[in-house]
Amino acid sequence: MTRTFDIPEGLFERAEAAANARGLTLRRFLLDAILDAVEDVEDAKLAEDAMERIRNGEDEVISAEEFWGGLEMDDHVPEVSTKVRRKA
Repeated sequence: MTRTFDIPEGLFERAEAAANARGLTLRRFLLDAILDAVEDVEDAKLAEDAMERIRNGEDEVISAEEFWGGLEMDDHVPEVSTKVRRKA
């Protein structure tokens, strides 16, 4: 499906230069940029939802040791400070 929209000339030129610098077509560059922006918004919403569940007591924050402790990993705990667990 094709959609058409106006882009200010200066922004178009900057996007074209950036696409060329990365060896991409302008179409691919713009699609990637839009996808990145959409994913950022979706990730922020997921994070906001997780924080709300923590505030409401539905989820809790646990230590990395507690999170990884139940896994068989040759006694190696990755360098992660905290994880979130959904309360039962």
